[in-house]
Amino acid sequence: MIEEQTKLILVTPWLRFVKKAKKYNTKICTIWNKEPKGLKILPEIAKISDNLIITDNKSDLKNLIKDYSGLETNDYIVHMGNEDTMEETYEVAELLGLQVNSTNTIKKINNKLEMRQLLDKIGLSSVFFKYIKKMRILIIANLLSQ
Repeated sequence: MIEEQTKLILVTPWLRFVKKAKKYNTKICTIWNKEPKGLKILPEIAKISDNLIITDNKSDLKNLIKDYSGLETNDYIVHMGNEDTMEETYEVAELLGLQVNSTNTIKKINNKLEMRQLLDKIGLSSVFFKYIKKMRILIIANLLSQ
């Protein structure tokens, strides 16, 4: 019996996730936003990925994901890197029905204040936090604590 291969589009993934996905009989298309901080791992990601698409145009990322997903049947579109392109990726994934998380969930995760307020509301917050509207208040509080 041949195990069916999961097909993923990974957008700006961390290397360890690409390696782990590959261990589970996964066909991987990596879409990489060409950024200087990620270029050192790109050759290794290129070796592991079945397909690699590199772009230096962040504004065209949504169209690139849509275009590639139309060429081949994919199971999921997953963003596994920096937050700056995460929302756009999940908007496309949700539009195509290939999302792991909803765009709304991603927005909450990326907005640290909103995420902590939600976790605190349902009793899961493990980190003490306090929202401070003005930096001046934080500076004064810090001076008083010394």
